[in-house]
Amino acid sequence: MMDVKRKLTVAAALVALGAGVLVASATAAQASTPVCDDPEYSLVQDGGSLVASAYKFCSGVRYSQSVLLQRANGDGSYTNLVSGIGQVVYACPGTATTTYRATMNGSARRSLTANCG
Repeated sequence: MMDVKRKLTVAAALVALGAGVLVASATAAQASTPVCDDPEYSLVQDGGSLVASAYKFCSGVRYSQSVLLQRANGDGSYTNLVSGIGQVVYACPGTATTTYRATMNGSARRSLTANCG
């Protein structure tokens, strides 16, 4: 009878220990969830180039976001020019006034009319 009691006590202790590990793991996972700010986007003309960038800061760490730079066409459509992660640079082929937009993570975020086309 004593042996059965001992086995039940050990089994109960192991179950309690396992539950404690699960609770501790869940708490650690919740504590490590990063806090993220809204993404930061920019589209500027820098001399003879257009520069588009997109970043997000989570718990003090900067994460690059996808960026696509597009040129407006006369019919309302857009032509893809350059894409990348974090920042892209497009060398202007001329000085005609043209509208551009930076699309980040699938959404148009910034537009700019520049003497660049």
